[in-house]
Amino acid sequence: MNGAPSGSLVAGAAVVAVGLAAGGALKGAGLSRARLAHRSVTVKGISERDVRADTGIWPLRIVAADNDLGQANRQLAASQEKARSFLDRQGIPSTDAAVQGFRVADAFADP
Repeated sequence: MNGAPSGSLVAGAAVVAVGLAAGGALKGAGLSRARLAHRSVTVKGISERDVRADTGIWPLRIVAADNDLGQANRQLAASQEKARSFLDRQGIPSTDAAVQGFRVADAFADP
């Protein structure tokens, strides 16, 4: 070698340089798109505002236990009626209340 780079060496370096530049540009564009997809706002501090609620969910658990299933069922019905009348006295109509998740458990059968 006489100190001057050969043509194939310069061409190879040019290909590597172009590849690095293109890879960097693609990676930068991908990061920009990823950051735009996860935009969020974080608010720190104290802010209060009165808001009128139109829906409220109050899970009430009513339990009745007895050796006689019929008696337990009557106790449960009486407890449900007491809960509904309480809600009605507080201005919540019984049509807005719903019973969900009824379960019977036999303590002797399911230890």
